[in-house]
Amino acid sequence: MLKKILIPATAILTICFTPVTLFAEEGAQLTGSGLKGHWLLAEAEFPYEASFNSNGDCHVTMSRYEGNNDLCIHPDGTFETEVDTGEVTSFSVFRSEDTILYYGYENDTCVGIFFLDGEDSDKGYILDMDADLFLSEEKLISVDDQEVFDYEIIDNTLCYFNEHSVRALDIISHTPDLLVCQDTPSSSEAGNSDSCLTLFIKADCIEAEK
Repeated sequence: MLKKILIPATAILTICFTPVTLFAEEGAQLTGSGLKGHWLLAEAEFPYEASFNSNGDCHVTMSRYEGNNDLCIHPDGTFETEVDTGEVTSFSVFRSEDTILYYGYENDTCVGIFFLDGEDSDKGYILDMDADLFLSEEKLISVDDQEVFDYEIIDNTLCYFNEHSVRALDIISHTPDLLVCQDTPSSSEAGNSDSCLTLFIKADCIEAEK
């Protein structure tokens, strides 16, 4: 389900007022037409220390109240750990430019670990798939609750809103099949934004549960 942040209607006009266009640092242009399609919304939180060795193995230190437990993920998605991983016995692997996502399914829910800087990452974010979305050039539809939002992109900010709520996200990186965002500093839910990412992943890049 989409997170909602209640903001007066006048604030919506202040935040969102320009055409849907973004120029990324690399000079690539992101537009509403480029976002059309089926996306998955995921929240990536609770970063753990991580490091990659020369073989591409990722070592994640899973901090727990009773101490630290190591998780070693191999490039093919298999892993070794003493942590209880439930129904997930190996990960599928999704790479988009420099980012890496290892994911699997537990109780019909897609979960995983996301590495923003790929093998240069020093932390991994625990990922939980939150919602199915369909985007047109100007509309965002939440499949789960059938809510419809308008959306716009201003500079490096993605804003979606309707008469009830608005959410503004800073875009920190994007590829044709992945947007990585954080809540804007002005957002009422952004108090811990340094440890939380919001991902928009093209649905056809993620394998459905088998």
